[in-house]
Amino acid sequence: MKKSSFLFSTCLILLLGCSKKNDNLVVTKDTSHVQGSKLKSATVSSTFPGYSFCLGVPWIKQFPPGDINGTKNCGQTCAVMLSGYFNGTAVNSAAIVAEDNWLASYYNDARFNNATGNSYVTTAAQIQTLLKQRHGLTATPFNGSTVDDMLAQAYAGKPCIANVMIKAGLLATSGGAMHWTLVVGFDGTYVITNDPGTQYGFNKKYTKAEFTASWTVGNKLYMTVSK
Repeated sequence: MKKSSFLFSTCLILLLGCSKKNDNLVVTKDTSHVQGSKLKSATVSSTFPGYSFCLGVPWIKQFPPGDINGTKNCGQTCAVMLSGYFNGTAVNSAAIVAEDNWLASYYNDARFNNATGNSYVTTAAQIQTLLKQRHGLTATPFNGSTVDDMLAQAYAGKPCIANVMIKAGLLATSGGAMHWTLVVGFDGTYVITNDPGTQYGFNKKYTKAEFTASWTVGNKLYMTVSK
C-alpha cells in the first residue's frame, strides 16, 4: 500500500471513530439542548479524559413549592430530575410535592409532610431508597474519590448526585448549608451541574477547583444513578 493511501485510510478510521453515537450524551455546543429537554442522543466531541459532554437531564429548581428560604427539597428535586431523565416522568413542582408525600408515608416522618416549609435535608440513604422504591433507579454511593472519578461515571451515562455546600445560590466552602446537586457534564474546563438550589441552576458551571472545594466540605460524597 502506498504511503498516501495508508494515511488516508488511517484518517478516515479516526474520523469515523470520533463520530460514534452514544445515546446518553449531549454535546454542550448543541443549541437545541434547552432547559427541561430530555435529549440524550448526540456525538461525543472527544474521548476521556479530554472529553466535553453533557447529559440531557431535565432541570427544575426546588422552589416552588415554597420559596428559596423556606424549603430544603434539593434531594427530592434531584430525584424528580433523574426520574424525568430515565423514566420520562413529569418534571414540575407537583412532582416535588409527591416526592415529599412519598417520603412522609414511607418513613412515617412528619417532617416531610409540609413541602413548603420542609427544613430537613434528605439523607443519602433516603435518596437511595426514594430512587429505588419509587422510581426503579439504582444509586451507588462513593466517598473520597476525585472529581475526575465522578466525571468518568457521568461520562459513562450515570448522572451523579453530589453533596456540596451552597450559599446564596452558589457553591460555597463556609457559611452556607449542605445541599444536593446533580453533576451532568464537563466542558474541558468546567464541571456542569443541574443545581435545584438556584433559579439559574440549569447547566450551571464551576471550575474543577471551585467544585472540589465545596464538595470537600461534604466529605466528597456522591452517588451515581443508573436505570
